[in-house]
Amino acid sequence: MNQGADAFSKLGLSGPAGRGAAAAGFIAPMEIQKQVIPPVLAGQDLIGCSQTGSGKTASFVLPLLDLLNFSSARIQALVVVPTRELCQQVAEAFRTLGSQHPLKVAEIFGGVGYHGQRQQLERKPQVIVGTPGRLLDLLGSKVLDFQQLRFLVLDEADRMLDMGFLPQVRRILDYVPKKRQTLMFSATIPAEVSSFAAVSLNHPVRIQVGQRAKPPAQLIQEAVEVNSSEKGRKLLEVVGAEPGTILVFVGTKRRADTVYEGLVRAGHRACVIHGNRDQKERNKALTGFSSGKYRIMVATDVAQRGLDIKDIALVLNYDLPKSAEDYVHRVGRTGRVDAVGRALSFVTIAEYSTLKEIERLTGHAFQNFVPVKASLGSRRSLPRRRW
Repeated sequence: MNQGADAFSKLGLSGPAGRGAAAAGFIAPMEIQKQVIPPVLAGQDLIGCSQTGSGKTASFVLPLLDLLNFSSARIQALVVVPTRELCQQVAEAFRTLGSQHPLKVAEIFGGVGYHGQRQQLERKPQVIVGTPGRLLDLLGSKVLDFQQLRFLVLDEADRMLDMGFLPQVRRILDYVPKKRQTLMFSATIPAEVSSFAAVSLNHPVRIQVGQRAKPPAQLIQEAVEVNSSEKGRKLLEVVGAEPGTILVFVGTKRRADTVYEGLVRAGHRACVIHGNRDQKERNKALTGFSSGKYRIMVATDVAQRGLDIKDIALVLNYDLPKSAEDYVHRVGRTGRVDAVGRALSFVTIAEYSTLKEIERLTGHAFQNFVPVKASLGSRRSLPRRRW
């Protein structure tokens, strides 16, 4: 057994699970994995709270691989996620980490036709990873059957709350056995998620790794005050000075298209992702950005969590998010694990209060941010790009 596999076997995992972790490039368990894997193997319900990029997905995938009965043709594990992208990422984690097992996984999400997903189900998968709406569609049409389900994982629970999915998740629970092992993971535990957990989990173990709602410690965070009409010009300055990959967050789908088109006109290799793009377009953008075909990706908050794209040099908040916690999730796309990353936020006068909220939540003071309300009028002569 190699070093990586041996390190995971000490947590109680089998040889195949340990070898799967080693084959996926894990050298040693991360802190969330050390704390989550043993109680999951022991059959306990669990609530896990950890920062984005902390290795949470493997913390539930690896023990579930040891608990599944691969001789059964029934669905045994369901992972509910808020977005299509996270669905694909978690399913791929199962396949990668389960390379030593006869594992079959089905991905169930909206925005695409039903035929391919029905074909996946006909192969009798042991694991389903899905988004709430499409899961309910297939449950309602009796294409899905969770009567033999043993494991339920609710991933990114706070994000599902933010996106209004919690009522749908409650309905999904009507289709699963009451006698089951339930695992819930969330970057934060707001009151409604806590109340949901109280009635959905059975005496769960609570695991907190790191501080809540904190950006990666090694992240360089900056903010610059801009006039709304100057954002396009300032963006071109920033992307011209940054040679690495850049993820640009904007507030609306229309703004995303406008900013993307402006970057392309300026000669930059850019792509865009938001809720109005179909699955083929979204996959093309994500694959192109991950491979380096596109250096810049413009996105709404559909991309703030669940995307496992390595080596993003800069996260740029073209528009500040609506909440401080969303800021944390956005900037968590860079500076992941041990990498040094950078986050830059454009801030208008109207967004000062949001910036202060971010400072209070994260404990980070934007020391180089100097409001220049008085000088706004003097900058009228600057070239404008109304993005």
